[in-house]
Amino acid sequence: MTETSSNSAIEPVGGEVPPELQLQQSVGRMILSSVFVALSMLVVIYIAAVASFGGLSAAASWINGSPIHIDQTVSVVNVKSGESITIPIAVRRLTSEPISIVGATAGCGCVSVLNLPLRLTNDVHDLQLRYEASTITSPDFDQQQVQLHLSIDSPPVVLSIEAHISP
Repeated sequence: MTETSSNSAIEPVGGEVPPELQLQQSVGRMILSSVFVALSMLVVIYIAAVASFGGLSAAASWINGSPIHIDQTVSVVNVKSGESITIPIAVRRLTSEPISIVGATAGCGCVSVLNLPLRLTNDVHDLQLRYEASTITSPDFDQQQVQLHLSIDSPPVVLSIEAHISP
């Protein structure tokens, strides 16, 4: 008597692949192809975002309708209470038309923008933000917001400052 394997239904017979196995292989190839195409599209989108806007976060700002890109949270570490520091913040223009940052509104007098108005004609400019660590704030942490007002009809761009204050 000849023994038969329990998997004889999916073993090649005479060099042919059974239809069930062909279907599984076809589905597997289709899934791998779809994953490869999706990853390729993500790489193309990433390259386009970097080439056009300088990075993904700037591209996201443009998609959200902002005419400028600025890192919206600035962290300052180890500022001594009573100390005043100036922080350069990179601002990138995302439109073809010139834009100016014409004003700023801060939550308290401890934050000011020094070089206003700032005309954005090239791609990247430095906005000079001055922060003074106050003894009135929490002994180790302060968080403030600054609204940057633009020369075009656009909502203000909000910038957050997080400072870790040492005594």
